[in-house]
Amino acid sequence: MRRCASIVLSGFRIPESLRWHDGALWFSHLAHGTVHRWDGGSRAELVVEVPGRAGGLGWLPDGQLLVVSIDGRASTDSRRTAGGCSMRNRVA
Repeated sequence: MRRCASIVLSGFRIPESLRWHDGALWFSHLAHGTVHRWDGGSRAELVVEVPGRAGGLGWLPDGQLLVVSIDGRASTDSRRTAGGCSMRNRVA
């Protein structure tokens, strides 16, 4: 059996923290401070913009997206809500 690879998304310089969640691939774009969701279609959906560089992704038990924003030596978790992104807990 011959295996073949193909490019399905382009334009992302530094995709980070790839996670499969709720039927889609989620990832942060470290260079632009954004989080994207891709469900296999032709384009990735911009989910949220965070201050600084978007790093790790996770979800709380209630389904809220948790994004770590890395800016210098500090990290901030950003929780996506229906109204956008709210900042919580700054850790130095």
